[in-house]
Formats: sequence, C-alpha cells, structure tokens
Amino acid sequence: MLAAPEICGFHKTPRKFQAARRSLIRERVNHERAMADESNDPNHALSRIERGPGVLLKSRYSRRSFMLTGRKLALTLAFTALVAVAFGAGCRGFFPKPTIASFVISPTNSTVPFPNGTQQMAAFGTDTNGSPTGNITNKITWSSSDPGIIAIGTASIPGSTPGLMTAVAQSTSPVTITANYQALAAQTATAAVCVVGASNLAIVPQLPQ
Repeated sequence: MLAAPEICGFHKTPRKFQAARRSLIRERVNHERAMADESNDPNHALSRIERGPGVLLKSRYSRRSFMLTGRKLALTLAFTALVAVAFGAGCRGFFPKPTIASFVISPTNSTVPFPNGTQQMAAFGTDTNGSPTGNITNKITWSSSDPGIIAIGTASIPGSTPGLMTAVAQSTSPVTITANYQALAAQTATAAVCVVGASNLAIVPQLPQ
C-alpha cells in the first residue's frame, strides 16, 4: 500500500488534514471580507488595483468626495453667475440713463438778412444729473409765429435744416421763434428781418408837410 503524501507540512492523519483545510478556508474568507470592506470604505480613495505593489501615493480624498466637490463647485458658479446678472439688472434699475431735463436756445434776439438771408438757431441741453448734453438742435421742434416772414426748419419738415431761419418777406414786425422738446418748458426767441443792400428807402406813412 502506498503512503499518503504530506500536504503543507501536516501529517497524513485525515482528521488533522481536514482541520488544516478548514483553517485555510476561513483565513481566505476573512481576507476577502476585509478586502471588500476596505474597497467599500468611502474614505479610501484608491481601488484594489491601485493598492497593489509599487503604488506609493494615496489621495487624501475619496472619489465620492471629489464628485460631490465638483457638483458643489458647478452649483456655486451657476449661483454666482445668477447673482451677477441680477445685480447688473438691479444697477440699471437703480441708475437709469440720464435724460434731458432742460435746454436753452441761442440767439434769443437776432436779425435775418433779406433777401435770401439765413440765420442758424441752436439748442443746448442739460441732463438729469446736471451735466451738459451738448448741441441738441436736431432734437428740437422749431416753429415760427409768422412763417410768411421768417420760416424756420425743423426735423418734421423733409429737406429742411432744424433751427435754420430764412427771411421770406420784408416786414417791420418781429417774429417769435418757439422751440419745444417733449414735455419740457418751451423756449422762445425774437427774430426780425433786415434789408441788405437797399438803395431806395421810403418812410411810410409820410409825415404831413
């Protein structure tokens, strides 16, 4: 009869062989459980493969923590952008664009040469912050009290130059020039016709002899 071989240094007694075999199985099961628990640990950043021989560096944070941090960062950036947009809209609401609050016209008393003479009127505004807006002549609605004597151009008349007065006929009566802008108080000026290059003058009515 052949003798049973020895296994792992144990005697060939069947009872001892079975006990040793159960001990090895228990150790292997315990080792696999420990490995499984360690891989499921959220505070551990490296996988089972990364924990193999030769790996010297370990992360301080877990993958799950890193993913949560990324989500928090995205939410934070989105919230910051939303706040910036709301703040910008709020600033436009708190600080509206200045508008024209008042204006003046010049000259306030002028003469227009006749015949075919012209004289330019101008308007200058001040905004709601008290700052000058510059020349706003083209924004003004100009009108003449007697366009048969002195006509004035305005933006509503095609082909005309806003604020440009033209002597149409001779007259000794002054003409009132009115300037309007939206609901602001109207501004007025006085203009008269002066004859240029006259050679024959007559006084009407004549004085009695």
